[in-house]
Amino acid sequence: MLLGTCLMAGEGIQQDLEEAERWLKSAANQENELAKRQLAMLYIMENTHAEEAVKYLQKAAKKRDVVGQFLLGISF
Repeated sequence: MLLGTCLMAGEGIQQDLEEAERWLKSAANQENELAKRQLAMLYIMENTHAEEAVKYLQKAAKKRDVVGQFLLGISF
């Protein structure tokens, strides 16, 4: 999950959004709530996969992720 976040932001490593998506999806599929939120943010940043972004935010929000709940709320 951290590697995906670093790849997404380009922190300490060259930015690679495709690779970031792969790592974040892997972590999100293992029920990592932060990864779900980060993956949604990646989709929002790229302005792609809006339905997927909402799906991941909903999953994070259901697990009481406060930031996920906030992001879900402002996305409507």
